[in-house]
Amino acid sequence: EIVREVVLPALPRAYVFASQVSMYGDGTADLSVTVAVGNPNAFPVRVSQLAYAVHVNGLASVRRAAVATDERVAPRADLTYEEVIHIMDKSILAAGHIGFRVEGQLDVDGFQIPFQEEGQVELPR
Repeated sequence: EIVREVVLPALPRAYVFASQVSMYGDGTADLSVTVAVGNPNAFPVRVSQLAYAVHVNGLASVRRAAVATDERVAPRADLTYEEVIHIMDKSILAAGHIGFRVEGQLDVDGFQIPFQEEGQVELPR
């Protein structure tokens, strides 16, 4: 008797893959946030679009992006997109950390998958 396991497909997900900050001598900084689309399946999936906004320290949207238009994500792989936000506001930098929120929508084969993730990056002293 042969027993076979059936693996059900799963929806890909968007998430914050990494975040870091670079400080400059003039008192400004760059916040880098990398957003990823992960495909947990054993087959490729087509991403119609990944649209998101990055908010810094609770402020209104600092950066909006619409990427991944009709891109294929390989099996069990990630596509990554980096956003770099230049911060010149000394009051944000004086806090010793930068808080951020990324929210948006991943469109995959007719499914709209909302996502939101928050994080914080400590500033080097």
